[in-house]
Amino acid sequence: MKVVFPMGGVDADFIGEFGVSKPAVKILDRTMIEMACSMFPYDSSMLFICRRDDLQQGVLHSVLEGIKDKYPNTHIIEIKQKGASVFDTLDEAGEYILPTDALLVVHYDSLAVFDFHSFLKHVKDEGPCGALTTFDGFNPCDIHSSDFGRVSVNGHRVTGIHEKQLLSKDQVTAAGCYYFSSWQLFKACSVRYVSNNRVDQRSLYLSEVYNELLKDGKKVTHFPVKRFISFGRPVDVKVYRYWAQVFAGSLPV
Repeated sequence: MKVVFPMGGVDADFIGEFGVSKPAVKILDRTMIEMACSMFPYDSSMLFICRRDDLQQGVLHSVLEGIKDKYPNTHIIEIKQKGASVFDTLDEAGEYILPTDALLVVHYDSLAVFDFHSFLKHVKDEGPCGALTTFDGFNPCDIHSSDFGRVSVNGHRVTGIHEKQLLSKDQVTAAGCYYFSSWQLFKACSVRYVSNNRVDQRSLYLSEVYNELLKDGKKVTHFPVKRFISFGRPVDVKVYRYWAQVFAGSLPV
């Protein structure tokens, strides 16, 4: 399985607030991308897709080289400029992935606590064409928020994905890891998804590719995680840092 981290976006808000690109922002003692990698075992095969400008600034490149020391099966893919969507960014990984390779795309700003080996067992036992991590607990970032992907479920089965909506009682929240049973399946469905939605000039979301699988009658499942937090906005990082210091006793309440 290839674990792919698309980092081709330009996050001006994070650069303005913290002075570095979003993956290199320190949460506490580790950067965001280091925390995301810690969800996976050291023998994982990882691909980082990054903008040349971000790598040339030095901070992100140094962080990723440090990660490579721990995760030897890692490759850094440099792209010249931001793609029009996450799908353009992922296309850059094509030469490093075999058509039959299973794919796990990770949103590095969505951090979760879960047992990766149990996730692998889930996809082996259930045999889905697609599977994503989900969360059904309290998330301070998600109070009255429409910034998240919502997943309609029936048991372990996914029945639909709805991006950027308020959470309803029959839904759980997408938690940032998106599995596809093969690269060629992902490519076929993502090309169709992009083609169907780009006409409307609407935003494109990785999670909604699963709706294409569902239209084809393919099996899509979800894997609940124990804990989940999103660092999608600078304020999420600042709030987390503050309360972490409070509970560590270094700041008064």
